[in-house]
Amino acid sequence: MARTYGQNSCLILFTFNSPCSTKCLREAGRSNIVGMTSAAFWAIDNNYKAFVFQKIFDYDLRPVVTRQDLLEAWHRLRHVPLLCCDNSSCQDCAVDGMPNPCLTGKI
Repeated sequence: MARTYGQNSCLILFTFNSPCSTKCLREAGRSNIVGMTSAAFWAIDNNYKAFVFQKIFDYDLRPVVTRQDLLEAWHRLRHVPLLCCDNSSCQDCAVDGMPNPCLTGKI
């Protein structure tokens, strides 16, 4: 985890699926990524960092996970800008309230 960040450092973490609400972002979960990603992104200026995904994780599309549940899980990634991107644009998932552009396709 020891890293040297230069003045113009940039960090973009891309994953095909959004961080999953049931394992990756669950506070007491063994597979929780919140601490790890926060530590990696902490020292970098907000204009030069992003956690980017292309689509919502399949399980999180199920009705058992509400839109509010998913937003609350995503907001656990503090200091880590979360973006949903396709081939032409990106949407900021930090938007409060509805409609959140990152929830497209979520019932």
